[in-house]
Amino acid sequence: RYVNAGGDYTFAGIMLGPAIGFLVAWGWIFLGVTNVAGVLAQTADFGGYALSQIGLPLFTHGAWWLVLAVLAWAVMLTLAYRSISTSVHILLAIEGVAAIVVAVVGVIVLAKGGYGGTSFSFGYFGLHGVRFSGLAVGVAISFLGFGGFEAAAFVGEESKLARRQVPVAIIGSLLFAGLMLVFGDWFLSVGFKSTSALAASPTPLFDVASGEVGSGVATLLA
Repeated sequence: RYVNAGGDYTFAGIMLGPAIGFLVAWGWIFLGVTNVAGVLAQTADFGGYALSQIGLPLFTHGAWWLVLAVLAWAVMLTLAYRSISTSVHILLAIEGVAAIVVAVVGVIVLAKGGYGGTSFSFGYFGLHGVRFSGLAVGVAISFLGFGGFEAAAFVGEESKLARRQVPVAIIGSLLFAGLMLVFGDWFLSVGFKSTSALAASPTPLFDVASGEVGSGVATLLA
């Protein structure tokens, strides 16, 4: 209904008034700055892992990860300066390949029976006595796993047929990301000996991929 580039500022302003919209807008600015810093650090972490798998372990020690973070920052700025369509097409290609590889890894892990060939189970979907407080924390963390599905609303002014395309993009992203998150959590739980072992792993997806499929696949994912 609202075709604009204001995103959550517009929605919060309409529902709760311009003062709340103002706070939401500044909150998103703060989130954007801090989130980019976190993504760059995570990029350096994944990049260091990938390079270590091909014989370059330097970037996993000390402050050398900062070199990868700065390089990622330079690439990000270059792509952002060019055009949004360039960034979107590159992201779509990378995410598409990653989603396919993750799905294949998950199918293989489940087909093998998980850790030790005996961990396959649907029991991971049960609560097992977890308290509501613990469940709420899990929901909050999980939301971060598929949050971003609403981002299409921010490009309403740049979209052709925005009232049709933006809702389709939001709903489609929510369904796809939600299913991938649930599937990923399931096969990662199946792929580890215990939940404590899963929690202790700094790179659970790569560890499961390396152990159950092969180190080359883990490097590709990284």
